[in-house]
Amino acid sequence: MHIGIAIKTIRKELNIPQYKLAIKLGISSGSLSQLENRIKSPSPKTIETFCEIFDVPLSIVYILSLEEKDISKNMRRKYRVLYPSLRSLTLRMFTSRSIIK
Repeated sequence: MHIGIAIKTIRKELNIPQYKLAIKLGISSGSLSQLENRIKSPSPKTIETFCEIFDVPLSIVYILSLEEKDISKNMRRKYRVLYPSLRSLTLRMFTSRSIIK
């Protein structure tokens, strides 16, 4: 699980340039790139700001951060069946918003 994955997924889903989201988060584009590429983990403040910008609870961000390796081996089959639908529904929470211009 890596929050940077969720941040990148949401940013790309909404076609938000990296530099614009970085400005809103109060970090540099380079720092955002490092978060999205798993070089660094976001600070609690960055995660909090992200959730505020998109008006979503942290739990939603965690859902989008899930990876198969985070799931126990005996539950991975269920994960493979359920996660695509869960991910799609979760992303719909963001696509109806035009937060960053």
